[in-house]
Amino acid sequence: MAKTKFTVRMDTKVFESAKQYAGRHGTTVTNLVEEFFRSLEKVEKIPQETPILNELQGSLKAATSMDDYYDYLEEKYLNDRRNDK
Repeated sequence: MAKTKFTVRMDTKVFESAKQYAGRHGTTVTNLVEEFFRSLEKVEKIPQETPILNELQGSLKAATSMDDYYDYLEEKYLNDRRNDK
């Protein structure tokens, strides 16, 4: 496969972090970047609408926050435990 060289400019700290990450995972920053671009191709192939998403659509209010979700879980599971006793 033919390779092309190109320049990417980024914050020095980000680059250093990427080099450390690559080293810990036995790869290079170049390979990380290439795999990132390959992953974009895969994302585009995912159907935008799937049956499960259509079923779930509208099940949450648009303004639902993580706090709302935690409150829901707390009420669901902690109240169920209290009622079991």
